[in-house]
Amino acid sequence: MSTAPLLPAGPGSNDDSYYCGVPKSMLFKTGTDGLSEAEAERRLAKFGPNSLPEKKDNPLLKLLLAFVSPMAIMIWIAIGIEAIIKDWPDFGVLLTLQILNSTVGWFEDWKAGNAVAALKNALKPECQVIRNGQHKKMEATLLVPGDRITLAAGAAVPA
Repeated sequence: MSTAPLLPAGPGSNDDSYYCGVPKSMLFKTGTDGLSEAEAERRLAKFGPNSLPEKKDNPLLKLLLAFVSPMAIMIWIAIGIEAIIKDWPDFGVLLTLQILNSTVGWFEDWKAGNAVAALKNALKPECQVIRNGQHKKMEATLLVPGDRITLAAGAAVPA
């Protein structure tokens, strides 16, 4: 098991007192009034949004990959055998089933992906933050290192 720090260390440093080249002590010395809007915008520009990067899949590539799954390969072999022995009715049936099976599987996968994306958009996490001495409700993706958040019993932590 590695004992390396999870956050990158600063230049010439062997400890984890730096985050993205900035001393953590500077990030976490936020006063009781929280960050100013200008400082929050500056940190958002430097560190980026508080969200994981989303992986985009090419739908055309997924359709092509549906034709080379293990089950599809077995059907392609059967189609090849039917072509070799010149059993054209079975060849046509297997080819039609292969095209339908792969296309319907891809379409169902595409619809499920769209449903998950719609659910993610509907459930955008929100948080309570103190900025300029005022409590604000905002999207959790706009949190930056050093923000002061307020929690209530049973509330989710906007990490």
